[in-house]
Amino acid sequence: MATFLLNFKKQFAPAVESGTKLRTIRQHRKDGKRIQPGDTLKLYTGLRTRGVRLLRTTPALRVSSIRLLASSQQLIVDGQLLDIGEKQAFAKADGFATFADMLTFFHDQYQLETFEGFCVEWSAP
Repeated sequence: MATFLLNFKKQFAPAVESGTKLRTIRQHRKDGKRIQPGDTLKLYTGLRTRGVRLLRTTPALRVSSIRLLASSQQLIVDGQLLDIGEKQAFAKADGFATFADMLTFFHDQYQLETFEGFCVEWSAP
C-alpha cells in the first residue's frame, strides 16, 4: 500500500479535521500514480509552508472517477450522470453549499471547461 499526501485549502481544513468532510476531488496526477482503496492518506493544510498542519491520517475507502462539465452543468461519477438532487448531495458532501458553488470553485481553480479527475473517500474518525 502507498501513502499519499493531500493538501487542503484553509476553507476546507476545519471540515476535514472534524470529520464532516470525508472526500476530496482531485485532478489525476501527472506522474500517473493513482490512489487505491486501502492506501494511506495523510491530509494536511499548509503543506510545503511553515504553517503546515496534519489534519488526519486515514485509509482511502473508495476512489471514483469524476467528470465535471461546466457549461452543461453535468457531473458524471464512475460513468453515471447525476441528477439535480444527486449533484446537490455530492457537492454538500464535498464541503460546498450548492452544486453551483462547486462548479464555480472548480472553474476558478482549474480554468477548465471540462474537469476530469477522481474523488477519494475516507471514513469518519
